[in-house]
Amino acid sequence: MEDATVPRTRTLAAILVLVAMLWTTLPARADILPTSRLIRIVRANPPLAVAATDGRWWVSLAKSGDAVGYLDPAIVDYGYQRDNQDVLIVPLPSGGSGGVFTTLIFTHVRTKPAYAGKIESNGHLDVYLAQGLINARTPVYGPHDPQAFPSGHKTVRYRVRGTTLVKVDEFAS
Repeated sequence: MEDATVPRTRTLAAILVLVAMLWTTLPARADILPTSRLIRIVRANPPLAVAATDGRWWVSLAKSGDAVGYLDPAIVDYGYQRDNQDVLIVPLPSGGSGGVFTTLIFTHVRTKPAYAGKIESNGHLDVYLAQGLINARTPVYGPHDPQAFPSGHKTVRYRVRGTTLVKVDEFAS
């Protein structure tokens, strides 16, 4: 007769082996897209340009040539809107204390990434998907607020319709 703890021990051992296998096969940094793929996406969309400077890939608006931030695959987000249209959110850190001022939004058209638009702020821009909508949260400063302590925040919600970024609504948050 087999001891009752043997099946539990075997189950636990199997779980530990599975965890060890996953641990060794997953990348150390789970970026959604590597930098090289992000560069190709930006270059494939004419309103944008990208160039390497100081070890970073800086994105600019092709028309003005002004750099708006650099590519960082670690903070890219990907998901689906309510209508199942996929959305790629690419925040562009400024390299300064204001964090992200510009975030690029992409979608797919016939299996190719398409630029849908950009969301801009005066700094500390946080863009994320929630409840099937793109949410852009920014600080709201009063006349005497220090940079680190805004009076509140504002959230503007967007969605991509076709290949166009469209504002849905906004509210204090």
